[in-house]
Amino acid sequence: MIKLTELKGKEKFINSELIESIEQIPDTLVSLTNGSSFLVREKPEEIVKLVINFKKEIVAQQTIIIHSYDDQIAAEDLVKKHIK
Repeated sequence: MIKLTELKGKEKFINSELIESIEQIPDTLVSLTNGSSFLVREKPEEIVKLVINFKKEIVAQQTIIIHSYDDQIAAEDLVKKHIK
C-alpha cells in the first residue's frame, strides 16, 4: 500500500498493484484497474518512486524470511549431526 494525498488534503492508502495509469492533466490523475480514478497532489514521478520503494521493502522482508528459514534448517541439521 502507498499513501497519496487527494487535492483537498485527505490522505488515502491504495494498493499499488491496482494502479492502471497515472496522468498529469495538470493535476495528477490516478486510474485503478477497478475503474475508479482520483486526483492527487503527488506528481507521477513521486508515485512511481513510492511504488518502487514499497516493492523494495517487500523484497527485503522476503529475503530476511528466506535467510532466517535457511539458518533454521542449517541449525537443525547441525543438531541432528551431533545427536547421532
